[in-house]
Amino acid sequence: MPPRNHFKKIKPSRLQAGSSARLRMLSVRAGRQAAFLRVIDANLNRLRDGLRVIEDTLRFVYPESGLWDDVRNLRNRVGRIFSDTKIYSGLLVSRDSSHDPGSASAQKKHKDIPSLLRANFARASESLRVLEEYSRFAAPRKVSFFKKIRFTLYEIEKNASSFIR
Repeated sequence: MPPRNHFKKIKPSRLQAGSSARLRMLSVRAGRQAAFLRVIDANLNRLRDGLRVIEDTLRFVYPESGLWDDVRNLRNRVGRIFSDTKIYSGLLVSRDSSHDPGSASAQKKHKDIPSLLRANFARASESLRVLEEYSRFAAPRKVSFFKKIRFTLYEIEKNASSFIR
């Protein structure tokens, strides 16, 4: 008897992120494609949320930093992924917020604006790391995109640290 194939070949999707890269599903364990897409969806949303908090905080609380525009540019670059309706609809279909075991987790209360800002820098950079790792399976050309954004965010955080006390 021949060995059982535990991996089902999933038909590659032609999902575009902007005009530069195509996301494609490789051999993903049967039944795991939706979970795979939920990881990407959750981290893209977490990333955009974190970047928006950082942007607004730098813009309105620390405008002298002049860094909010850099964060806006990062957020807009990430947002282009959502501009392709195939990508957006694929992620949306896989979304299952009502059954997300992490949705009931209590969020940490921040004692002040600097701690809120630090938490959102961490949230965004962690999401970028997850997206970078998962891109290795679905969109190898996107790995460097997410890595570059992550390191740019590290630099913005370093520059913002002189204003955040």
